[in-house]
Amino acid sequence: MFKSMNDLIFRDIITKISKTGNEYTQVVLSDPINYETYEFFAASNVVINAQKGDLVEVELLCGKNGYNITFSVQSVRTKK
Repeated sequence: MFKSMNDLIFRDIITKISKTGNEYTQVVLSDPINYETYEFFAASNVVINAQKGDLVEVELLCGKNGYNITFSVQSVRTKK
C-alpha cells in the first residue's frame, strides 16, 4: 500500500459504465502545486472521509494486470 506525500485536493468520485457494460468507479484528485489532475480507479471497498475541495491523504493499492502495474484508491481521508 502506498500513501500520498504531497498535498492533493479531492475533486470527485465518478461511477461510469464501460463499452462492454461493466460499471467502474474513478476518484479524481488535483495537485495544487503542479496544476495536474489525476484519475485513479477506486477499489471495490474504497473509503472516502472527505468533502469535495478538501486537502486529502490518499492510500493506493498496487496490483498487476498482465505485465502492467495498476494503482487503485483504497482510501481518501481529510488531511489534519
